[in-house]
Amino acid sequence: MWIEKKANGYVYREYYIDRLTGKRKKASVLLPSNSRIAQKTAREKLAELIKEKQETDVPTLLFDLIDDYIASQKAFVKATTFKNYDTVKKKILRYFPQDTLVSKITPVMLQQMLDDIVVKNSVVYAGKVLTMLRGALKRAYKLGLLSNMELVNRVEIKRPPKSLKDVEEHREKFLTRTELNLVLSQLKQISPTVADVCELQARTGLRFGELAALRDQDFEGDSVYVNGNLEWGLGNRKQPVRGTPKNVYSIRHVALDNRSKQIIEYYMLKNKRRRAWYPTKHDKAGETYIFTTREGGPLDITFVNHTLKKVECEKRLTTHIFRHTHISLLAEEGVPLKAIMQRVGHNDPTTTMSIYTHVTKDMEDAAVKVLNLIK
Repeated sequence: MWIEKKANGYVYREYYIDRLTGKRKKASVLLPSNSRIAQKTAREKLAELIKEKQETDVPTLLFDLIDDYIASQKAFVKATTFKNYDTVKKKILRYFPQDTLVSKITPVMLQQMLDDIVVKNSVVYAGKVLTMLRGALKRAYKLGLLSNMELVNRVEIKRPPKSLKDVEEHREKFLTRTELNLVLSQLKQISPTVADVCELQARTGLRFGELAALRDQDFEGDSVYVNGNLEWGLGNRKQPVRGTPKNVYSIRHVALDNRSKQIIEYYMLKNKRRRAWYPTKHDKAGETYIFTTREGGPLDITFVNHTLKKVECEKRLTTHIFRHTHISLLAEEGVPLKAIMQRVGHNDPTTTMSIYTHVTKDMEDAAVKVLNLIK
């Protein structure tokens, strides 16, 4: 540092090396005196000024980093996951302008955003936002664009305490045996195909996308080989696309009970007759999906969910409730948690455990009722 006397005070100057160009640059501050206290203050101000210049010299716009992160993920994530990135980015844009600098964001601002998303949306949604931000900043840090990741390291997803309603909603995620029979009975009157598909889900635990992606060659007689997942809204004209399973744990062989085999064999025979007598463009394209529309195309999830809305039931019906019902049915029979997880393709036990715990708790309550009858 050196000092230059000026008419209006003393200019303190310091050289620094630009981190992008490698060239030597100069920073300066003006103070009214050259006392020891002034010199100490000048050194502190110059250090801060140089640090700011170094930070603003690199591209630290928040959404530049997010866009770079999203682009880097395209080759490594499923199409549906990549599509969801845009939704998460738009959510962040509601809280921060497009030209926001990372250096101007504080942990308080980030925590307030996450808390607000938890309240207005969900803990899961807030988690997706934090995952994107953490991924973007981590990539920037590794590439040398940021000096640290303190911004995301200091925030957390706060979970509100569970209310009675929250606890009850877990029970809403699966059907009891009686409820399942009543739902299937109504569905058979509305759409026998949807009834069979939902029953098969309840008996196998397949995700709807996995079931819809089943082809003739995936049927192994006593089991089905789950190796694909049908995804909607990704192809031309929103035609479904057969993609990879949700994760590596989703690739599995699922053993079939007699009723499940009967359902699959019935639709395979039905399709074989159609292909022989009334071939469609889907058949000519070589598609061999087991569960199809009248035109031979893969069964649409929107149609199934729309059909479920016509059923009278206290619980909210979607295709996923039948997968959860499968977990509850196995839990009732005392099947070990690990075996259920393997059958339904779960790696994280959270979802399986939440349903398993509720069912076994209900069984405990039933046992106490029986004991109370003993005199």
